[in-house]
Amino acid sequence: MSEPSASTRSGADLSPNAASNDREVLRTLIDALPDSIYVKDARGYYIVDNLAHMRRTGLNSPDEVVGKTVFDLFPKDIADNFFADDEVILRSGTPLLNREEAIVNHDGTHRWISTTKVPVRGPDGYIKGIVCLSRDITEEKRAKEDLLHAIARLKEAHQELRAVQMQLVEAEKMKSIGRLAAGVAHEVKNPLAVISMGIDYLAQIAFGEDPSVADIIKEVSTAVQRADHVVRELLDFAAPKELSMDDQDLNLVIEEMLTMTRSFFAGKDIAIARELAPDLPPVRVDTVKISQVLVNLVMNAADAAPQSGGRITVRTYSRQLANFGANVGDARHELFRAGDLIVAVEIEDNGPGVPGDKLEKVFDPFFTTKPTGQGAGLGLTVSKTIMDLHNASLTISNGDKSGAMATMMFHASGTTRQPQSNTPM
Repeated sequence: MSEPSASTRSGADLSPNAASNDREVLRTLIDALPDSIYVKDARGYYIVDNLAHMRRTGLNSPDEVVGKTVFDLFPKDIADNFFADDEVILRSGTPLLNREEAIVNHDGTHRWISTTKVPVRGPDGYIKGIVCLSRDITEEKRAKEDLLHAIARLKEAHQELRAVQMQLVEAEKMKSIGRLAAGVAHEVKNPLAVISMGIDYLAQIAFGEDPSVADIIKEVSTAVQRADHVVRELLDFAAPKELSMDDQDLNLVIEEMLTMTRSFFAGKDIAIARELAPDLPPVRVDTVKISQVLVNLVMNAADAAPQSGGRITVRTYSRQLANFGANVGDARHELFRAGDLIVAVEIEDNGPGVPGDKLEKVFDPFFTTKPTGQGAGLGLTVSKTIMDLHNASLTISNGDKSGAMATMMFHASGTTRQPQSNTPM
């Protein structure tokens, strides 16, 4: 076999079919590529097309694409965008590189493509057409969206885990506080009892002409009573107790509570307004414990109301929740659902309300907005615990114009999610 000539070794083919062979090689190459490759002339007509682009348009051969425009192959809104892009490239000569855009294939499927368009210039330097390459990136986009959704779900799960962790930490803190409160209360209770007996004894002894002694004894007695009240709150907060549940009319419980507190309001310029709904459905409660909550809420309202012209409104009503979001706040979403029959008590004052930055803290142990010496900050904490044991809710909110309102919400007896009796407190 003779050695190939230099022209053959260099790859040159001077046969008449060389140009035809080159076109066939180029045709085979572009048809083998998975990306769409096509060429348009300056008028927007396809002059070259490959199999990938042909399949996207739903035609059977590249020859069916050649000689057509985008308006023949795509919906008008998409064709308008393609044509506008081509016009910008033809006028400016600036390529369009890797632009992501949504399209609709001939079969109605929505896809994402990354498109590159480059102007083609003739020997005279004028733009003769556009070479286009587009890659289907639908799966990449979907994978990216799935990844973003997964990351979002992981963030939500992480936040939920953090919230649960914080709840567990707070629960452990509450246990520690409860043990500490019980220990302090028991240690202080006995000495207070001794001091109280001593004061009672001293109050019966005559101390001559000195009138200040009686005043001092009275002040000490008042201080001891205040300390004893704090100790009892500590014990209520810390000591386990049981509920004695029974069906009750909340209107009657409220009337008894207002009778008990009548002496407290004697001599005060604070009016009590009753707005008690008739025929209120019964609720299953521990009367003693719920009375304790009501007394605490009414006393808080009295402390907040103006001492001249003060007004406290005690309101009851029943309602079947038609819309959870509109009727029940977020704090109660675990207790109540749309369709539940509820019985509510509202205690509203005309005071200044609770500062916005303190609303979230009102149920925290030892938190109080009252001056020093007027409360240990356990009344609302104990009240919230009692309501939780009743499978009921207690919320504090500010009025539209002024004042604060405490809302107690119970399931009516015989409805779903009933509270359990004999629950340890």
